[in-house]
Amino acid sequence: MKKKPIYLLCAACLAWSCTNDPTADPAGLAGTSSGELVPVSLELRMTDFAAPPTRATQNIRATAPGGGTALVDAEISAPQPASRTRTGGSGEFTIPDDQKVFRLDILQFNGTGTQAQLVKKATYTSEDGDYTRYEFSGLELMASSEKNRIVILGNADPALAEKLQEKTSGTEGTKYESLLQERISRTGETDTSFPLVPRNQTDLPVFSGMAVTIVASGSQIGVELMRNVAKVNFSFFLTEPMRKAYDQWDIVLNTIPPASFYIPQAYEAPFPELQITDPYYSRVLGKDVPSPKNADTPLQVPAAENLYLPVNLQYSVPGTVVSTRYLNAPVSATSLQLLGKKVEGSSITQTVLYMIPLGANFTDDYSIRPNNAINYRITLVSDSPDDSSVVKFIAGKFAGKFRQYENPADGSQCWGYPDELEVWPTDVEYVRYPDDSGSDYTGSGTWMPWAAVANLANTTTGMTDGLANTQKLCTTQSHWSVPTAAYMCYRQLNGLTAPLENPAPNMWFLPAIHQLVGIYVAGGSQVAAMQPYYWSSTFLGGAASMQKSYRIGKNGLVEAPPLTPPSGQPEKAAVRGCRIPPPVELAPKTSRQQTKAQ
Repeated sequence: MKKKPIYLLCAACLAWSCTNDPTADPAGLAGTSSGELVPVSLELRMTDFAAPPTRATQNIRATAPGGGTALVDAEISAPQPASRTRTGGSGEFTIPDDQKVFRLDILQFNGTGTQAQLVKKATYTSEDGDYTRYEFSGLELMASSEKNRIVILGNADPALAEKLQEKTSGTEGTKYESLLQERISRTGETDTSFPLVPRNQTDLPVFSGMAVTIVASGSQIGVELMRNVAKVNFSFFLTEPMRKAYDQWDIVLNTIPPASFYIPQAYEAPFPELQITDPYYSRVLGKDVPSPKNADTPLQVPAAENLYLPVNLQYSVPGTVVSTRYLNAPVSATSLQLLGKKVEGSSITQTVLYMIPLGANFTDDYSIRPNNAINYRITLVSDSPDDSSVVKFIAGKFAGKFRQYENPADGSQCWGYPDELEVWPTDVEYVRYPDDSGSDYTGSGTWMPWAAVANLANTTTGMTDGLANTQKLCTTQSHWSVPTAAYMCYRQLNGLTAPLENPAPNMWFLPAIHQLVGIYVAGGSQVAAMQPYYWSSTFLGGAASMQKSYRIGKNGLVEAPPLTPPSGQPEKAAVRGCRIPPPVELAPKTSRQQTKAQ
């Protein structure tokens, strides 16, 4: 973990700390404590939600490459902080929920580095959650000859304090690096609180703050509390052409971390994907949201207001501009997905898909930071196919290598697939072949695990080229019968009995996740008849217990679940094969195709 300079604000004898640098070790030592408890005073302040750094307000008009039609109008700004309001004439204040602190845990470590040990802990509670009313009379900490780290946690789980061990003459205390790993974890689809925590019948954020100081009798220690989550608001508008073109909208937040750490300020990008094993998840903000009656009225999406998100830090990508933002986005960046649908009767006749990575701007920043608050005002201007800042699929054109090409209409540079894609008319069935080896899956039908056994750690595959992915997974003997989804598609639809060294360019394959999204969009009118989930050939690798592969859901959600979750039962989905159609004169029917035709 990188060490950075610590930032301390000192005024007279009051050691105020608003550092976001919990791993700093100014002395370069763990430090020592004298062993004597001494009285100290503690004063708290609370940091308001803040705009991302240097991005108080930003207006973006995303235009197509070459100066074409604008596609998205977007504005990023900081919401006004919630204020306390007086209740009637009583003089009492109503405290906003995101300022309530019902419990404070005070932790003293005998140094400033990650190996410093816990030497003293104390707990205080409040009946009304007003942090300004805490009285720390009688607070004693361990006197120290070196700088110590004082950590304050607000609204933490009481079990955490019980878990943390104080250093004694006979036992070691909990190390600071262990505290940095503590987190709140999402418990599944029914967990409506995360990343907030339920305290006193209210969902509240966890707070953290710290000071680095030498502890002596009478020390005055000031600590600023910061929330360990971000607060996000979305508002969506449509121009008149977009309002008329699309009747309904599905709005989803993708790639949300399933863990919220007690002290996220300690970490740098990338975070937290290296510290968690559970899959990132998606959150539906609106399903079948009708287009408004006029362009000045926003989409009515109540779930898009006052959202609290766990921290998700990603590397910035220098040189990224609006038109390349989606293409350059890190795979674990939290993103917004908007799917527009034209509905005629019971059929979807036209679709458009926008993928917008979140961050402090709409160019090179992809991070969700702690204690930040952001308003995103997004206007969808056009569904022009000439820009890559959003993803739009032309029906059928999502095969071959995803590449930059010149739009023949106006010469602009676009991103997309060059070839038509042919989709097998039915789902692939699982068949147990006599020469299958290592498979512990004995089921049948079209609902199957992605892999029969978990031994593909070194076979990661790409996001865009399903043919290359499938060939990589299925053209060596060692992998021939292992990846169930790719294997079934490749073997059955091509009528193979053994892997091929040089597969033909028009072989049937399992589509990559980008291609699978294209199939979903282009086949919108058929969605009702499709399975809830479909596998892609995009495999993320990892240790056996952490292997993941992308799939798409019936509602358009893209996710990467663990292939074998903690339950031990493998995740299953359906499989649909694809190919680049060969020239007519080179397209003799396989025996399987002839059977289908009959």
